[in-house]
Amino acid sequence: MPIFMSFFFGCKNLGNVVEWHDDVITGGTGFFTDLTVADASGMMIFPICCSLTFLAMIEVGSDGMDMR
Repeated sequence: MPIFMSFFFGCKNLGNVVEWHDDVITGGTGFFTDLTVADASGMMIFPICCSLTFLAMIEVGSDGMDMR
């Protein structure tokens, strides 16, 4: 858990530490063309996909655990 939280907060604050280059501003694709702005569409696609993927990893990984 501490490792996950440190990665989360590190990625969250990455914009404050790294000087943005043109690649980040124009490097997006599809519906997210500018990677420096927050979720402008309000659809929350990336957080939902991340949450569902994390839940799937937990569910698949718990199959081999012995629950006595």
